[in-house]
Amino acid sequence: MKTRLFFISLALFSTQAFAQTESSPPQEKESLEYHPYVPAWKRPFKPEPVNNTAIRMEKNAKAHIAAFKDGVLLVRLRTSEIAIKKLEDSGNKQMAASVRQQREKDNQKLAAAFRKHFTFCPVYFFYSYDSEKVKAGQFTGIMLDHNLKPDSSILPPDKKIYISEITELEQYRQQPDLPQESNNPEVSFKALVIRDGKFHQLAKPFPYFIKASTNIPPRKRSETEMVMLLDKNLQDYYKATNKTSK
Repeated sequence: MKTRLFFISLALFSTQAFAQTESSPPQEKESLEYHPYVPAWKRPFKPEPVNNTAIRMEKNAKAHIAAFKDGVLLVRLRTSEIAIKKLEDSGNKQMAASVRQQREKDNQKLAAAFRKHFTFCPVYFFYSYDSEKVKAGQFTGIMLDHNLKPDSSILPPDKKIYISEITELEQYRQQPDLPQESNNPEVSFKALVIRDGKFHQLAKPFPYFIKASTNIPPRKRSETEMVMLLDKNLQDYYKATNKTSK
């Protein structure tokens, strides 16, 4: 009897052990495939993914700098007409006259800086209220003389047109895969900016702006300093792109 009980107990124990073995999940080491270590120098070469957007922007910038060198620059001078009219309509004629006088001084400074220090291409001037005519290619009677008065005898040559002005830099990012470009409209600052003939702001790597102020030390740049920096950056970029294209 004792012998029979012994064999029955042994059979039950073996059955339970087998069931546990069958139901238990495989160990982690057994479930993973074995991958032997391969030194980096033996691994197959995998090129970095090509950033098509960056390549396209660089190509566009090179095309712009070549066209700019052979083209002309039109500097848009602000007139503050809307602000002046509001002051006059509200009866504040003295303040309106002060704003107009300050705007004329600023325009004279900017025009003088371009005439003296901008050598990258020929430069002409027009007032902001004639912007639509410039877009349409209607230049007769809107180009300005040395005293910033309209002169119908002044016409830019029939070449590629670029626009420059002091304004708030547009910070919206058209290409979301370029993290170096801000997409925050609050992150903006005043700058001397370059645009194409349709008044579209250019983009990197084209040197399309000069900040109107510096951060360290914090100070405002003069019109002369901005124009000189812009001219230098354009000249340097033109030389650099010519070297790489040869």
